Amino acid sequence: MLTPAGDKCFVPAKLEPARGSISEPIAALFGSKNPCTTPEKELQHELTRGRHQLVFSFANVVMQVQCGAETRLLRSSILDRDRFDPAPNTPQNTSWSMKLLEQLDRAVGPGAMDKPIFPILAEAEKPSEISDSETLRDLAAGKYDALFRSSDFRLSDLYREAIQSHPYKYN
Repeated sequence: MLTPAGDKCFVPAKLEPARGSISEPIAALFGSKNPCTTPEKELQHELTRGRHQLVFSFANVVMQVQCGAETRLLRSSILDRDRFDPAPNTPQNTSWSMKLLEQLDRAVGPGAMDKPIFPILAEAEKPSEISDSETLRDLAAGKYDALFRSSDFRLSDLYREAIQSHPYKYN
């Protein structure tokens, strides 16, 4: 997880790398859905569904998949009601994205919704060193910046900010 700074003096940007593995083949992970055959028009329609309704929070999700020679970005917005409403009426592609993310969360550990907003770190809970991996090197090089083009942040800049040493961070 890569979180922007809340207040640069007290709540710096944060990087929480995690690793996991899933023994299921990709086909089982995706279920009956082939992300390469989902019409772009369907995805775009789902993205507009919260514009004229009261929405308190949401998550913009972008998945990058390789479809033959083409790299495709699948975008969805998971609204607060998709997660908390007993009868949310979540569209098909957004629902599929949520199920896929739940499987990935189980493999890598607790996600953002499972963690306290303002954790109090005991001495034994200091953040561990950020490991070096190909994914983190790609993140620093800007390979994933296009995933969130409309964001106020470039992922590579946010990553560099998150790994900086700050006097108020545990080092």
